[in-house]
Amino acid sequence: MDGGNSERSSGEQWGDTSSMDKRVWNGELVLNGEQCITGRFSGVNEDFCWHLSAIYADCNRVTRRALWQELLVLKNSFNGPWIVCGDFNITRYPSGKTNCHRLSGAMKNFHHVLKNYS
Repeated sequence: MDGGNSERSSGEQWGDTSSMDKRVWNGELVLNGEQCITGRFSGVNEDFCWHLSAIYADCNRVTRRALWQELLVLKNSFNGPWIVCGDFNITRYPSGKTNCHRLSGAMKNFHHVLKNYS
């Protein structure tokens, strides 16, 4: 991204992301949601594009469900590579949480999301 020169509305340019790669990339904001921001990056000198979704999920299980739906819509609208990263505010397995010995409903839901969205 371009030194804080990101835009907040869909379709706006994020600027030159050439520091990420030797090739020149242009970035475009696709979605600025409540729990997710997604950009489309395309090569200036080549026919290649990829998407990146940065997640900061709500701590509330019910509120997170909106994020899962948002990710499903995004998944079905992209061709090519898609990177999803960030803080999902849930662990997939009990071992990822202190003093947790069983799968909670939220963990099962997150596992389902990862399994079916990849």
